[in-house]
Amino acid sequence: VKHITVVGGGFLGSELASSLAGKVKVTQVFPEEGVLANTLPSYLSSYATKQLEKLGVEVITGKLVKDVSNDNQLTVTLDDGHKWTTDHVVVAAGISPSAPGYGRRLEKDEKHGGVIANAELQVRQDLYAAGDVLSYFDATLSTRRRNEHYDHAIKSGQQAGENMVATLRANPDLQVQPYLHQPMFWSSFAGIEFEAVGITDSKLKTIALFVPPEGMDSNNPEYKRGIIYYLRDDKVVGAVLWGVYGKVDDARKLINMKRSAKDVEAVKHFISLHEEGSSGINAEYGGIDNCWSKMMNPNKLLSSALRRVSFNGGVRNSLKTNSIFNPRNLNPQRNFHSKPRYNNDHYHQHSHKGKKILGLVGLIGLGSLFVYGSPFTSKAEFKEESEKQLESMLPPTEDDDGKSKKEEEKPILKFKYIIIGGGTAGHYALKAILENDKELDKGKDTKIVVLNAEDHISYQRPPLTKELWTSNDPNVGETLKFVDWQGKESTPAYENNEYYDNNPVILFLPKARVVDISPTFKRVLLEDGTELGYQACLIATGGEPRVLPWAEDVEGVTTYRTVDDFRALYKVSKEVKHITVVGGGFLGSELASSLAGKVKVTQVFPEEGVLANTLPSYLSSYATKQLEKLGVEVITGKLVKDVSNDNQLTVTLDDGHKWTTDHVVVAAGISPSAPGYGRRLEKDEKHGGVIANAELQVRQDLYAAGDVLSYFDATLSTRRRNEHYDHAIKSGQQAGENMVATLRANPDLQVQPYLHQPMFWSSFAGIEFEAVGITDSKLKTIALFVPPEGMDSNNPEYKRGIIYYLRDDKVVGAVLWGVYGKVDDARKLINMKRSAKDVEAVKHFISLHEEDQAQ
Repeated sequence: VKHITVVGGGFLGSELASSLAGKVKVTQVFPEEGVLANTLPSYLSSYATKQLEKLGVEVITGKLVKDVSNDNQLTVTLDDGHKWTTDHVVVAAGISPSAPGYGRRLEKDEKHGGVIANAELQVRQDLYAAGDVLSYFDATLSTRRRNEHYDHAIKSGQQAGENMVATLRANPDLQVQPYLHQPMFWSSFAGIEFEAVGITDSKLKTIALFVPPEGMDSNNPEYKRGIIYYLRDDKVVGAVLWGVYGKVDDARKLINMKRSAKDVEAVKHFISLHEEGSSGINAEYGGIDNCWSKMMNPNKLLSSALRRVSFNGGVRNSLKTNSIFNPRNLNPQRNFHSKPRYNNDHYHQHSHKGKKILGLVGLIGLGSLFVYGSPFTSKAEFKEESEKQLESMLPPTEDDDGKSKKEEEKPILKFKYIIIGGGTAGHYALKAILENDKELDKGKDTKIVVLNAEDHISYQRPPLTKELWTSNDPNVGETLKFVDWQGKESTPAYENNEYYDNNPVILFLPKARVVDISPTFKRVLLEDGTELGYQACLIATGGEPRVLPWAEDVEGVTTYRTVDDFRALYKVSKEVKHITVVGGGFLGSELASSLAGKVKVTQVFPEEGVLANTLPSYLSSYATKQLEKLGVEVITGKLVKDVSNDNQLTVTLDDGHKWTTDHVVVAAGISPSAPGYGRRLEKDEKHGGVIANAELQVRQDLYAAGDVLSYFDATLSTRRRNEHYDHAIKSGQQAGENMVATLRANPDLQVQPYLHQPMFWSSFAGIEFEAVGITDSKLKTIALFVPPEGMDSNNPEYKRGIIYYLRDDKVVGAVLWGVYGKVDDARKLINMKRSAKDVEAVKHFISLHEEDQAQ
């Protein structure tokens, strides 16, 4: 043929157009304003486009192909009506990643495309991905990525293969490792050659240095040799080496070091542009006075002063220099395939000046090792025998004279299991480990450590908004005693102190806050600088109460989540006359209901009704009215703009409305929190929480459960996060069992997906309901109610009914409104993915009559 049209302006289209030029007439068309527009800054994209045109390619930019017809002759029609005839059309518009079960059993990355895997390239248990189809978490740059380049296919394939061998324990020298390689790629067309590494997204801010050719006209610049640095948060995350060769590894070092760069002066010291110069990163100026520069930022140029960072300076902090939490020691380029990371000669805990650290003894400053007296006794004195127990756990070290160096240096304490978080999820994970690990009884050394940020042993939260407020115990604020739904006297605590004291394999540490975690080295870092090692670890840290901007440091304004918060608010309710509750979710509504009758209550929130994110609007409105009947003043559709305290608390809304109150409780939900959240642990930007797969794996040998967990629901093929009690129990159990199975501590256990459909319940203002599955008010719903006798149809009452939540006309959730004992029936409907398009269809699902057997 004589004429070929290439549709696409990416690497494939541009290289193909260049290769065909000179053989046939070539027309290249694409919607962007220049070739490689998603990679190169606009000026380089424009320059590359002109180079193609010089080669004889007819380049049509900024146009979409609307149609191609063939009536004896191929005719291409653009979106503006322009047409031409051609002999052949090649579509080079990129690829669509594909995989078996893609988007169903395998989670699809809706943003980047591809199958979602973690940093170790694990998609599901024993299932890995590599190459173009892989969407992975880059643990160096703390971001999710997908690459379609050759080097990435090689290296990710190698890493996946090694990890598969390590998973099956077919080579004792291999361990499952994260994929820390920064992929490079190269391109060559129309006389242009460049290599690139890292994230090279044209939307990022870029800073570039070029060596101008002799006699170049500054009005018509030529780009022959230069380096373009791509920045995110003023740190180098990628580089294009334009006509510069042999510097890819130097660029990788910059990326792995997270070098800061705010302006052209900063990058002059990074990589030499002179061929005869050092191939390493320049520690000095580098002699590039004759370079000219270009700085691009599609958003806004940052003008803050350059912060010079020394090449060898690292980040100054209080961590010991050999700590793997010191950024200088986290070089992904080191050989992670060498044998074992734990070497007692290399990893030691040093004593700091003025601070005695004896292994975990330094940790005891954070709280008592064991809690005596009441299950919620705070700040108990640390017992001498506790210190002796910790001392006995430490292996001795000797100096050259054979004398003990215990007072000076301690090796890192390592545990079989570390559970970060002592709430419901952590407690049930602990129980699952104790029940299933067949090796725990071998020896009496401590194998499980529970690190709880609160100064209490594990307890349940639901009573904090329900039973404790209706307790008949006049001293409930101290005793925390209530009567449960079975009529038994109880407290929120799951166990008494003896449960922990009498089990030698458990070490429970209250007030032990973890501030960082290294999944690669299997370490956790505590607030006081203590490092602990693990074989398997669970993140069950829940979340912190969401603090609204106006709520910080205002006396009389509190949040509500812990048993201490209950005690404080219970005391306040005895002393004041008016409490304002900010929040219309489950916590705010149950709290407002519990306080009503004890004090005057005002509840305010921005939604149009309570539980508006869960209930259909008519039920949300009904529940709001029930609260008002209880005496709660409910203000809907308003934001609290400010709360001030000038001898009297004053609440100001966004419409200017004000009132005085005696106390304000912020019940606006939680913000999931975890050590390394958003850095070493991938953050779910949509739902919040730490991203895990269907087996609750975050990284290799690292699991998550409870409120902080964002997991892939393999039944409903969607990502979810739950903040309910049943989910905390069941996800904790599953994570605990999976940790045991991962370590092969029980031959009868295998790592399993978390397939449980969590339920939750609520009770306030005379309303009671249970719910299961996805109950999002944005979904289509179909409901059936049994009308009370004599009900006015103009003023409906909702006493007993079922609301089905549908996605793609399939049941994904249900609210059982005043209907009991039918949660398992609802679960079956969800797991069966029952179709329902109208009311007639759902009539046959679950019976609303108590005497009928559910269908």
